[in-house]
Amino acid sequence: MTTSCKIHDAIYCVRRCCGILVIASGSYSAPKDENCQASDWKNHKKVCQAARKALSATKNSSLTNIEPATVKAVDVTGGHNMPFCPIAVEISADHEIFNGKGVLSPVSKLIGHPILIYRHLQDEPLNYLFHPRREHFDNQSVTYLMIDPETTVAPPRWQQGIGRVTVVRQDKKPLSSLNMEKLWAYCYRILDGFDYRGGPPRHRYSPDAYEKWAKNYSG
Repeated sequence: MTTSCKIHDAIYCVRRCCGILVIASGSYSAPKDENCQASDWKNHKKVCQAARKALSATKNSSLTNIEPATVKAVDVTGGHNMPFCPIAVEISADHEIFNGKGVLSPVSKLIGHPILIYRHLQDEPLNYLFHPRREHFDNQSVTYLMIDPETTVAPPRWQQGIGRVTVVRQDKKPLSSLNMEKLWAYCYRILDGFDYRGGPPRHRYSPDAYEKWAKNYSG
């Protein structure tokens, strides 16, 4: 039988019959040749269907890889609002917190929810050690988030002069005030149960341990 479709020319077939244009960067929709499709559908049905699946996968992948322009984060004010006063905010996806200015919370990494903390004040935190209004710049919940997993003590620069901070997930997924509250409350639980004679509570430093606790958290 004479065919109007060049069935052995795969690129021609996919483009003319299936309405899909194949180029180096992916597959995209193109005008169909209805005559080609009708006359040779039996012969190249599988080719066409496979091409359409590839097009669908390409579109879905493109949508998945699009990074949002903003990221949902949480500001924690500290001072007279201690221990915890969250404010939901949105920051730019290219904010400097993601480019080296944000500091990773050690415990959050161990429990599978790595967060970055960005201090708004730009001066040296240790300068606030003898500040007449030192309490105004304390931020207790952030101090808890920055404890060392082995000693359960935060570095000196995270014990005073912290001020307002922005907290965001390292993977740029949304961070809610409730989830932020759970993270610092879990760090407080680690501190509360620390036994200097028995060492750090390493059994609590895992995603499973945190998820089990967070599931029953009631504030």
